[in-house]
Formats: sequence, structure tokens, C-alpha cells
Amino acid sequence: MHAMAGNFSPIESSPEVFGKYAKQLGQYDVMFEDLVAWEDWAYDQIVYYRDSDVKYTSPKKVSPKVWFAHQRVRNTCGTVALLHLLNNITEKAIPEDGSILEQMKQKSLEATPEERGKIIEKTHEIKELHAYFESEGQTTIDSDEECVLSHYVTFVIVDGELYELDGALNSPVNHGKANSKNFMKRVEEIVHGTFMAMEPDNLAFAAIVASINQPNEE
Repeated sequence: MHAMAGNFSPIESSPEVFGKYAKQLGQYDVMFEDLVAWEDWAYDQIVYYRDSDVKYTSPKKVSPKVWFAHQRVRNTCGTVALLHLLNNITEKAIPEDGSILEQMKQKSLEATPEERGKIIEKTHEIKELHAYFESEGQTTIDSDEECVLSHYVTFVIVDGELYELDGALNSPVNHGKANSKNFMKRVEEIVHGTFMAMEPDNLAFAAIVASINQPNEE
């Protein structure tokens, strides 16, 4: 883990909030919804929310195509998780030209995770958006409340492998081979076999799934 500065209020675990946030960043082709059951749906990405201090790493190699950034500001894990998702699906869902997301991706292509974290931290538009969406959910969360210990991470497939992207870690966690057909099952195994197994009495687990809008073919 690495030291974090500053302090924002966290973003609510809400598909509506994440959907609006993504659009403001320049991504209009991604839909979000709560995951109510671990079923074999056709989702390629997921943002998983957990309340845990458990951190681990993987010795497996990480594809250079994985876009990963360090979280440098407290309680911005929701923003970092969303950026992890959107910046790793640009081949499937292209952001708007000139958008915040498109500019950030281009600016950070050759950057290290720490440098990307600094780019996020110093991008005024992202700080403004995070501050705005702090109050967009149905619940108001103060930055000093205990519930801010909750944390977002992203699961996404890149180069045929399943990655866990947690900005509080030094690097991505490579969970091995995966595809769109077994994605949900693989993530379920990790969530139940690792996170929930470590904290069986913790009920503060939730998941938001993201899917890409497919244009209608004539």
C-alpha cells in the first residue's frame, strides 16, 4: 500500500451515480446496475465494493495493456475504480473525442501507476466531478464516518486475463485466464472464496455490474 493525502467524501454505491459520472467523463456507451444474484449474465466488467483491510498481491505477470493507477487521495476509490473500468474498455467503448476520459487516457498512456495517480489528483475537472457526485446518491456520507472504510475495486478482463484493480495496492492482481462466458463465475469465486471467506460475518458486500451498449443492427 501507499500513503494517501487529502480527504474527500466517498461516492455512494449506486448504478445511477456511476452512470451519470461516466457520462460526465465522456463515456456514453456503458450501463450500470446492481448485481442482485451471481448469474451467468453477459457482462464483461464489474465494480465490486467491499469493506475490508485485507490486501494481497499476485506474482503473475501483468499485461502492459492494463491501465492501472494508484489512489492518492482518501475516499476517492469510487472515482479510481470507475477510471480503472472505463480506461480498460476503450477498445469496446470509445470515449467522446476531447472528453475528460479521452484526454486523460492519451496523457497517461506511458505513465506509471503512481504518475497516473498524480494525474487524477491534479485534474481539476475530476476533482470537481467527484465533489459533485459525493452528494448525488440517496444517502449522505460524511468523510469522517466509519463507513468510509468501505472500498471499491474493479474486475475487468484484459488480454484474456481477469484482473482485480485496486488503487490502494501497488499493482494489479492477475487472477489468470478468463473470458466473457466465465467472467461472472470467476469473479464470484474470488469474491466468495477470498473476500467473504476472510470476513464471513461482514454483510457490507455489494456489486455493480457494467455492460456496453450494443448498437442495433439493421
